[in-house]
Amino acid sequence: MAGILETWRQLEARQSQGENSHLTKQQRTRRRLLGFAVELFAENGYETTTASEIASAAGVSRATFFLHFPTKAALLGELSRQLGSVWSMETAPERETPLEAIRRLIEFLFRESSFDAVGSAVLIDFVETYGSDMTHGVGENTIHDHAVALVKRAQAQGLLSRDWSADVLGHYIIANFNLLKEELNDLPADRAADKVFQLLLKGFAS
Repeated sequence: MAGILETWRQLEARQSQGENSHLTKQQRTRRRLLGFAVELFAENGYETTTASEIASAAGVSRATFFLHFPTKAALLGELSRQLGSVWSMETAPERETPLEAIRRLIEFLFRESSFDAVGSAVLIDFVETYGSDMTHGVGENTIHDHAVALVKRAQAQGLLSRDWSADVLGHYIIANFNLLKEELNDLPADRAADKVFQLLLKGFAS
């Protein structure tokens, strides 16, 4: 499985120049900070890398870092947004059902966001910092945003239970991926995705 640095570099390589040219200054700054953060995490370790070092490497002030990210842990939300951008480029099979799309999203996560010890440290810090508050891990075009949209489609077609909100089920999908990705490390992405997808169906299929 790819480490967080390799994952980031692959994401950057798959972002088109056309997209980059349409980013706002704020978006470019956030992406630049994330890129240098990932490089420093891989080189020096997550715990020992400071916000000041990330800001310095990116050529901005420490205050600018905290203007965009209240904590190091909040960088996870920006990484999710970059993954979301790549997911948006994926071509959906013709006549794909919402459930098939959810399963494809899970496989995409196993294929594109396989993290090493550094990535795990980021995730652990996020959970320890924010607990159940997902504010800094959600938002427009994040993986959660895409998961919620697919769940809503599935619920509208009666394929998933409406007893739980699409927001909760979106978090459920991502949480199960995060919990099981290490255990399923040796499986191909498609088989690992099948296992996580089956958990969703067992718990929430209509």
